[in-house]
Amino acid sequence: YVTESKAYIDFKVFNLGGWENNKLAKINIDLTQTENKISLKNFLENISNLYFNIVTLQEQSKSTQSNLEVAKTLFDISSQKFEHGQISQQDLNDSKINLLTTQDNLEKIRFQLENEYLSLKILCDIPEATEIAINQEVYEKVEADQLQVEWNPLEWNNAVAREAFALSNLRKTKFAQVPTVSFFVSNTRQRFSTEKNLVNNS
Repeated sequence: YVTESKAYIDFKVFNLGGWENNKLAKINIDLTQTENKISLKNFLENISNLYFNIVTLQEQSKSTQSNLEVAKTLFDISSQKFEHGQISQQDLNDSKINLLTTQDNLEKIRFQLENEYLSLKILCDIPEATEIAINQEVYEKVEADQLQVEWNPLEWNNAVAREAFALSNLRKTKFAQVPTVSFFVSNTRQRFSTEKNLVNNS
């Protein structure tokens, strides 16, 4: 019987590419974290945009509905005046065109509103059949001097991480051309057993 055992140890004493690869991995972690935060920020901004688009369209719908009531009243008055010969056919036609245009605008706003609600459901992963309602009044206009813009370092940190990643990757490529110094030990053993013999039992 022969028993064989091997041991091999390789320790790189001088390996610049390996050290740079370690730095590159750490930078990549930071870069991934900042990109995840930016993705979350963009996601929340999209939700916010859809939300306030809905609020704005709802206000436009209310205003257009009021305009439609006025247009109907004006058309009724114009129809009565036309019957009595007080206005021309052109005036009646203008009144009717105004009414039809207002109705068309209202339908367009309602269609846009439905699309915005649907987009919001898709973005927030809400089933299409689920009914949601947003009831918020439009705030009063805020003057520009009342707004405060705060520093957000997220994009800056992402740009810095990208630059560091690119520079580290460049150094790693350069260091790949530098020779490495390694220390290794190899040991092989074979053991022959003499305790058992082959016996011919003929």
